[in-house]
Amino acid sequence: VIGKMMDFDRNVVTSIILKITDFTHYPLSVVTAVAKALPSEELHALEWSRSGCRTIKGLIQDRAHGELCGQHIADSIERSRSLDPSAPLLIVDRISGGIHGANESHYVKEAPAEYIYGPYATRTDEYFAEMQNGMIETACAFADHRPVYMLRPIPELKLDVPRVMGRAAMLGKVKRVSISLQEYEERHRIAMYAQDQAAERCGVTILDPRPYLCTDGRCWGDVDGVPIYSDDDHLSERGGQLLIPLFQQMFTDSIN
Repeated sequence: VIGKMMDFDRNVVTSIILKITDFTHYPLSVVTAVAKALPSEELHALEWSRSGCRTIKGLIQDRAHGELCGQHIADSIERSRSLDPSAPLLIVDRISGGIHGANESHYVKEAPAEYIYGPYATRTDEYFAEMQNGMIETACAFADHRPVYMLRPIPELKLDVPRVMGRAAMLGKVKRVSISLQEYEERHRIAMYAQDQAAERCGVTILDPRPYLCTDGRCWGDVDGVPIYSDDDHLSERGGQLLIPLFQQMFTDSIN
């Protein structure tokens, strides 16, 4: 676990490096899903994370980590160079939360707290371009020496799924939580464009969770009446398990 700068056993056979930069928003459910997707028990996943950060080299955060996030990414790139180059790396971020801010109804938009070259008073086109370029350049820095995968954003549902469903059940009602695919695509348009550009420029592969979490034009917080989120934007263990077939594609690709 490099998020806490712990050493790992270099003698184990590493199959994947799991780059969950913002561990606050992508909990152990994603880590365990990737581990369960491994094709052999002899293989292992290394999880590199730093809470509250994004996978952007040189990122500066005004109110939280200062330059620590950007330095963490730079250190991760260098450590990646020392590992087996055949092991794929998966980048998982709640990137839109950093670019746009939170999307819950009570959230009050403020000036961006994250930037690379200098602070911004508002989220301008120049700001979005700076963040996009940072995403692309960072992903390509990893892709320079190993296969890289980027996970499309997990749908952020804005309402606490188990709480909403539980309160409704107490009243003898059934209530589901969801957002439309249109809302999802608008929320993550800037992040997904950067991912697409990384794929075009340096061969990054995109993994899309929507076929596993979204049906009938909506992204849902439950499957068959059972919540798959632990709140409004964290997948539960049950939700993470739905993505195992998606993560297995990384190892199918390496075999082929």
